[in-house]
Amino acid sequence: EANEALATQATTDGLTGLRNFRFFQQQLRTELLRSRRLNNPVSLLMIDVDNFKLYNDRNGHPAGDQILIEVSAIIRRRLRATDVSCRYGGEEFAVLLLDTPKRAAASVAGELRSLVEDFAFPDRERQPSGRLTISIGVATFPDDAKDAQSLLKGADDALYRAKALGRNRVEQAEPSPPIIVER
Repeated sequence: EANEALATQATTDGLTGLRNFRFFQQQLRTELLRSRRLNNPVSLLMIDVDNFKLYNDRNGHPAGDQILIEVSAIIRRRLRATDVSCRYGGEEFAVLLLDTPKRAAASVAGELRSLVEDFAFPDRERQPSGRLTISIGVATFPDDAKDAQSLLKGADDALYRAKALGRNRVEQAEPSPPIIVER
């Protein structure tokens, strides 16, 4: 029991209770191998709290920590037991949606975005839009990527596009071009 408790502690984010970055990296590799073997899609959501630094600056770090706890709880409540939600770092979260094609993943992302936008966070009216929001990038294996690194890049690029287009939105990765083998 002690070893099991230590293993859980080593893979869990102490603030949010979500799995940590180390666990995410390991699980991503495992799930992509399973996806290849079973020919099932795996979608990745990269989530970032919009204007989080501003919230921290205006309200203090303890209030910012509470925001991260609440956002992680919203994510956890919306997902299935088989999905994997992790704190990626800072105010970023990563979610692996197993056996989930891109359209369904974008729908889940849209629901998460709405749930966060509608949540009554303390001092949300002090944010630029008068509410606390998230931006989300969506990428799917194998449609958008051929490996873990390109899946991460696709979701991350889509997240940055969501930020550049005004925040509080979901953007999807651009599909990878087909690999052409010369003969």
